[in-house]
Amino acid sequence: MKKWFLSLFKGSFLVSEDAARNWRFILYVFSLFVVMIYAAHSADQKVVRIDQLNKELQGLRNEHIEGRRAVQQSRLESSMRQTLEVRGLKPSENPPVKIIVE
Repeated sequence: MKKWFLSLFKGSFLVSEDAARNWRFILYVFSLFVVMIYAAHSADQKVVRIDQLNKELQGLRNEHIEGRRAVQQSRLESSMRQTLEVRGLKPSENPPVKIIVE
């Protein structure tokens, strides 16, 4: 066991006769690490992008609600009266008459 640790720390497994097999394994493990790190960064970027889009969506929803509220306010009878009084129009004193044709 002691010899194995010494050979590991000296790096003799990298320069021995069967070192090509060891180097292939080391490169394989290294490439797996690179792929794993790339996948983690990609996932992090997607999470950040989703957060940005959710914030933008919330802002657009608020804008839509505010616009809808403004339209509903402008359609109220009291706001219509105020708008028309500025132009000089007033509501009729007499109710409308229904004409029935036989």
